[in-house]
This record gives sequence, structure tokens and C-alpha cells, in this order.
Amino acid sequence: MKKLPFRIDRARKEHLVDQLADGLRRAILHGYYRPGDVLPNMDALAREAGVSAIVSRLAFRRLRGEGLVQSHPRIGTVVLDAKYLRRKGHVLMVETQRYDNYIISIMDGILRERLLQSGYQVSQVTVFLDPEGRPDYSLLDSLLLERHDLTTLTFDAYGVRRHLHAKGVPFMFTGDTRRPPPGCTDFISMDDTAAVPDFVAHCLARGVKHVGEVTAGASMAPCGKALRKAGIQVEKIEVSFVTVEKNGREAVERGAIATFSRLLADPGWKMPEVLFFNDDYAAVGAFLAFARYGVRVPEDVRVVSWSNRGNGPYHWKGVTRMELDPVDAGETMARYALARLSGQAIPFTTSVRPVYIVDETFP
Repeated sequence: MKKLPFRIDRARKEHLVDQLADGLRRAILHGYYRPGDVLPNMDALAREAGVSAIVSRLAFRRLRGEGLVQSHPRIGTVVLDAKYLRRKGHVLMVETQRYDNYIISIMDGILRERLLQSGYQVSQVTVFLDPEGRPDYSLLDSLLLERHDLTTLTFDAYGVRRHLHAKGVPFMFTGDTRRPPPGCTDFISMDDTAAVPDFVAHCLARGVKHVGEVTAGASMAPCGKALRKAGIQVEKIEVSFVTVEKNGREAVERGAIATFSRLLADPGWKMPEVLFFNDDYAAVGAFLAFARYGVRVPEDVRVVSWSNRGNGPYHWKGVTRMELDPVDAGETMARYALARLSGQAIPFTTSVRPVYIVDETFP
């Protein structure tokens, strides 16, 4: 049995399935495994790579879906000849902050699935920070040496768009910037402010004078400016993350629990009429703190939260929310990518917008 021409690096944040599938894919495309070769079985592959059998099974499933291999009873997983690949082209999907990020996982999952279903080869790479806090472009740059018919970038925490532009690589960009970055061929704007006017109008209609704007990082654009312009007092409440190894969601939730436990224990703090959370995980933490201190929603405080559809529920009552549908966003990305790949004429830019939904926590 051939030794694997790559190693799994557990120090990287990239998921083990992604690492194993990407390593096998490159080994096949670069000729290390040739058409007709039988890959190690799942158990042998798991032992060689130092992963679980579940990881190897999922990696094999991904390669089968891409048309690179085929499983045969009593033979094993066989590398297919190029004439059976039926690939229309090769797409490189680039992302940042993917680990434990619900919306990015859903959006890029939809994009990848639609591309594979349409007959395209897909490679994915996540850019993380190195120990010195700088973006590590080593894996991305190695993949850029291969030919790609389209490169996509979903959100950008580290300035990857500037790196791609400097490399002369055109790309389709999806993110929450207000302007398309230089070098992008298509721009899908995640307009997270689209529902803010409806929220402000709702506050005015209910006679609200005091809103607490709870921010946890930059999950969505703050709406304090629009509230102040409407004559509503805004109190900024910053949630400090509680460090939890490899779990961003728990870090935000614990941070919100700590923040609101401190505020509610302070007899001098006056609860705003409405609390707006720019992060749904922060809202979950606050609800837990409310339960501990006997705060009732909406009797004692009304609550509005940013929300990603499918990532809930957050409370036993329906939460009034600015809701974005990541499945719809992913379908929009896929529609644009497939149109670009097929040479169709499409608008340069489009947007995906949240909607404002009135529910029980702020009727």
C-alpha cells in the first residue's frame, strides 16, 4: 500500500475531513494515485492518516460525489480515469473564520453542493492566522498554482481579498462590505442594515425611548445611529468574550451571561425598555442570565435579536428579530457562480437582505 503523500495537521483549525479529502484529491489530480489504483480501505486510511473511520468515510463520500473515485464491492475505492470525471471546470472556494461559524458553513455548503451537482470540481481552503497573528497564505498560494475556472471568497476577516488582488486572481466575493473590493468579478452584498428601518419604526410606534444596543464583535452592523437620529436614547452594552477553546459560540454565550449577570447584580443599573442583540448567541446568553435573576421577557424588557434562520430557537417565546436566511444566501451565491462559469450575462452586484419579523419578545 502506498504511503499517503501528505499528513494531517491537527494544529490547523481546518476540519479533519477537509484536510483528508483535499489531500487525497490533490494526490489524484497530480497523478500520485493513477486511474485504476485502489485506495486504502476506510480503516487502513484512518490508521495511516491518524483519524477516525468516520472521517475517512466522509472524505471518501466527498470524493465519490466529485466523480474522482468509485466504490466497488470486494474491490474497494477505485480512482476513475479522467474520461469518467465529467468535470466541467474547477472552482476554488476560499473562506476565513469558517470554524464553528453557522452561516458560513451553510452558505458555502450550499454553494459547494450546487457546483458538484452541476459537474464542477471543487477545492476548498480556509485562511487562518498563524501564531504571530498574521494570515497564513501558504496553503492558499499552493492551490493557486493549479488552474481554476472560478475563485470564490466568502466573507473576509483578514484581508484575503487584497492578497488575491495582488496575486492577479479574479474572484467572486460575498461579504458585508458596502463596496465591491478591487479585483472581484461579482459582488454579493450581505446587507445586514436592510431591516434596521423597520426596527426603528417599530420602536417609534411603541413609544420606545431607551434602547440597549448589545454588541458582540461585528456580527452585524450596529443600528445605534439610526435610533439616535429618530430621537431614541441608545445605551451601548459590549459583550466581552469568555475564552473557550475552539468554540466561538460558547465564548459569546458565556460572555453574555457574564455581562448581564454583572449588570443585573448592579442596583444602580437601569434596564432599557428594549434590548437589541447584534448576535443571536449573545441573546441566548442573556436569556440564561435573565432566567437566573428572574427577568421576564417581554414584561420587564423587550428583546430584538439578529437571527440566522435555522440556528434556533433561542427562547421558549418567539423572538422578534432581524432574520437572514443563509440557505437563500447560499443559493444566490450558487446562482451567480454557475452563471459566471457558463458565460451568462448577469448584474455585477446583488444583495441578500434580512427581514424584520415581529414576535412575542417585542410584540
